Amino acid sequence: MRFVRAWARPELPADRWWAGVRPYSVAAYADLLATVNPANVPATRITGPGRAAAATAERTDVDVPTDAGMLRVVCVRSGDRWLVATLGVREEAATR
Repeated sequence: MRFVRAWARPELPADRWWAGVRPYSVAAYADLLATVNPANVPATRITGPGRAAAATAERTDVDVPTDAGMLRVVCVRSGDRWLVATLGVREEAATR
């Protein structure tokens, strides 16, 4: 998943990191990501294929394994594109 690959680059300066994640994000989430210090991003790589956990015509939740644990990426339809609305650690993974 392009967004997670762009997100999992904590070594980048903030402006380059944000430029990488912004094109794959809805506007409100991109604004929030502009406040993130990439050095605080725990993952550095994807470790396996993403898997759709839930899907409708307008929203898809995708679980993406990384070297920092399983991420849940929520994507929403925006015209003919899918954009990331939010990302977080899966609850099940956080409690293990």
